[in-house]
Amino acid sequence: MSARPRGRPKGSKDGPRPEGAPPRGRPRKNNIAAEHDADDENSDTEATNTNGNRAVDTEDGFDASTNAFDAFTAGFTEDDWRGVDQASVNTGQPPIAPTDTGPSLEQLREARKRTHSAPFFTRGHTFSNECDSESEDDGNSEEESSDSLKVSEGNSSEKDASKGLRQFISNTSHSPPSLWIHPIDPIFLLARAVFRPTVLYRPRVFLWLPHFFVAKLCCPSCGKTLEKNGALPPRRITDLEDSFYIISWAYYCRKGCKSYFCGWSRKLLDSLPPFLRLAFPAVLSRKGGISHSVLSILRVGNQHKMGPSGVRSLLCENHTLRFSTLQAQYLEAIFAHTHERAQKHQPNDQTSITDYVTDQIPNFGDFGDYTGFSGFVPSERYLSTMLNRAIEADEADADQHTSCLEPDQLAVDDSHKINKHIAKIEGVPVFNALWTCMTSRYIRAQVLTLTKSHEERYGPLKAVAKSIRKYGFQDPSVVFSDDPVKDKPLLLAAFPSLATDLTPVAAAHGLDPLELPVSTSVQFLGTYALVESALSSLTSIIDASPNAHLCISIDAEWNISRRSGVSILQLAPHSDPESIFIIPVHKFDHLPPSLLRLLVSNRVFKIGSSIKADFTRLKKQFPQLKDLTSFNVIDLKAYSVERGVIRRKKPGSLDVLAEKVLKVYLSKDDSLRKNDEWETLPLPSHLMCYAALDVHVSLRIFAEVTKLAPLDWVRHDSPAGSRVALLVHEGGEIAAYGKIAATQPSVVSGVRVKTQTNSRVVIDVDQVLIPTAAAILHLLPSENPTARRRTGPKAGAYTLQQLQAAASGSVFQIVCPVALLNFDRAGVVRI
Repeated sequence: MSARPRGRPKGSKDGPRPEGAPPRGRPRKNNIAAEHDADDENSDTEATNTNGNRAVDTEDGFDASTNAFDAFTAGFTEDDWRGVDQASVNTGQPPIAPTDTGPSLEQLREARKRTHSAPFFTRGHTFSNECDSESEDDGNSEEESSDSLKVSEGNSSEKDASKGLRQFISNTSHSPPSLWIHPIDPIFLLARAVFRPTVLYRPRVFLWLPHFFVAKLCCPSCGKTLEKNGALPPRRITDLEDSFYIISWAYYCRKGCKSYFCGWSRKLLDSLPPFLRLAFPAVLSRKGGISHSVLSILRVGNQHKMGPSGVRSLLCENHTLRFSTLQAQYLEAIFAHTHERAQKHQPNDQTSITDYVTDQIPNFGDFGDYTGFSGFVPSERYLSTMLNRAIEADEADADQHTSCLEPDQLAVDDSHKINKHIAKIEGVPVFNALWTCMTSRYIRAQVLTLTKSHEERYGPLKAVAKSIRKYGFQDPSVVFSDDPVKDKPLLLAAFPSLATDLTPVAAAHGLDPLELPVSTSVQFLGTYALVESALSSLTSIIDASPNAHLCISIDAEWNISRRSGVSILQLAPHSDPESIFIIPVHKFDHLPPSLLRLLVSNRVFKIGSSIKADFTRLKKQFPQLKDLTSFNVIDLKAYSVERGVIRRKKPGSLDVLAEKVLKVYLSKDDSLRKNDEWETLPLPSHLMCYAALDVHVSLRIFAEVTKLAPLDWVRHDSPAGSRVALLVHEGGEIAAYGKIAATQPSVVSGVRVKTQTNSRVVIDVDQVLIPTAAAILHLLPSENPTARRRTGPKAGAYTLQQLQAAASGSVFQIVCPVALLNFDRAGVVRI
């Protein structure tokens, strides 16, 4: 039997060649050992690659194709091989002349071994991406193969291993240099019917040996040269679709601080050049880690309301999808192989590669089998911890980035929700709120506050203002707050430019600011003599006649640091509207006689806003007023409520009354009102003007409200039998009609009637319009009265329907606040 020609005949690639045409492929080399046909070389390369793939696929020891080839060539001699080489592979060409210097069988087998690159850290083989194509430059192939052979001969010393690793990474004849070692694609295995799941399970490997890329690897602590200290156990890293492993060295500082460092330690990575440090693909924890891709997904998901739980679901989906894809490929390849063997009939003298596959095919396994695929997805808590660590690591860079951005606006606010997640001490929360200052996109400052004081917020806000000016930006033109009146002093202290060209809200609605008339005289009475001289004319008015009376508008101011008493007292007599007296009572040990007489006389009516609080502080300051219980005062808010200017529960401060009654804007700047300069002598002009305006506007409001007729409100002493309407709430719908009871007992159905404020009255209800309306003073019985007091009077109150059902007749009695009663002007019972 003639020898089977090796390789494909010339011209079989794209048709026959015409006679006289030059041969295909590269020109033949002068080396006699390389004198063989170019197509034969291509065929040898393909055969070698096929055998090489089988070597990797059969890592467990099974190598059917190699054993078959060795058995087939076992009896061949050198003459037989020369006869094969001399055989004609193209009938139109003469055979090559025999030579005594051709390669022997052992040399051919060694050449086949050299086509496999085996690095020192694995028993498997790597495969050339270009082994099936002709190289344009093979000048160094023999030298590189020789070097690779030296590495694979089994020298396990560190020096030879490192040298082999450098050659493997820098070897460009097989694949581009890379720090990654990728497993073979499953298609190449399944196409040749290699059904071993352990080969398909192989993960990617990242080889991190930074000492190969720097001239000298220095200790991060002392700067001395580090020495290699052996290989580290691989570290598993979770990626988007699978897990990979990092292999690195341990390093030891022998000449310096005697410290040990892992190749992936944070300190060592930070000491590397930035271009090398950025090549590290993962963020590590104590025993594992996640890739930068997973960390990026965590960051973006956190910004778009997909927290760690959503990212974990995404990773679980991707990892199980990759496992399912591999399993489906595995099962489909088995089905195709079984179907091919059942349908295909071959001659007895021919063999197929599928004949070497055993009939027993192993199970692919499960995703979570730690002895098989070993699928793993980190927990939600682990992902949250890794995200928090990454954010904390970038804190300095993030703060610097935020500081370099111009603030278009600012917003400040207190959040009380975070207190619920902070531990309490004996049931009492440590912090009151979380104060936040931010621009339209970024948070600039946050602080946990213990109280509502501005002192805890001023420091962080001042730091924000300093940072803005440091980088050359302008102060923000607008600051948003849910309580601008309270936060205005804080904001103006940090950003004074906010007060420039500021238009008050009232002025923006067409109200003019209040100003003192030019004819008004403001006198500062700083001594006893001046007080007696100025106020003696006022006391002479009440001395002139027993029936004479006097009205005086009074106001008081004090330093914010003063705990009791007042600093100054302002008086504006209604008999002389153009005179205002300011008395620094903080200088006096006792009140001057004329001033004392005006304060205690029952024929002098003292008028002002929250005037009771002013006199309470005066009583604590001067013992002369200690035993007095009444000062004959008129509160402007109560006076305005009686005449229908405002409702009972609505604000009634001076600025509100000035806007409603006088249609002017009264500035109540906290920076002036809450000041520590009210006891400064001489009193600053801006504080003098502020004090004079307060008492002047009080005089004018009282004069205007007096012109209005008082409304007929229901009182505790209103005549019995008067028809009244009961409201659901103040100013609300009518819930029932009735009349004031003839007798007003002290207690009705367990509800007190007599109170210090005289704000309750008993009525006989004869017609109910809203049965479900609550009788807010008639509370349901409670096992915990303390808890009921904390929840307020409306918690668990009886309804009108329940009270009516409990009474035997259609008319029943209830206790009502006078604020919820109006007189029924019709005076008839409605049916």
